[in-house]
Amino acid sequence: MNKVWNAARFVLTSVKEGPASAQAPAGKAGRSELVDRWIRSRRNAAAKSVTEALDAYRYHEAATALYEFVWDDFCDWYVE
Repeated sequence: MNKVWNAARFVLTSVKEGPASAQAPAGKAGRSELVDRWIRSRRNAAAKSVTEALDAYRYHEAATALYEFVWDDFCDWYVE
């Protein structure tokens, strides 16, 4: 639960209000643009996997893809 709390706190403190910020959240001070591009590419890949799984009624695969993105890519690599 601590990991989810940290991720939520990171998002709430990093994202500026408005629709433009949903596409490119502000990262930590000094964060490399390359890292930001990397997490967006991983998000897009996860979204594609989730969409394909849901279209094929494979709910477990959709949930797994979403979980792996949030837990492994976003929390472990991007936030922490």
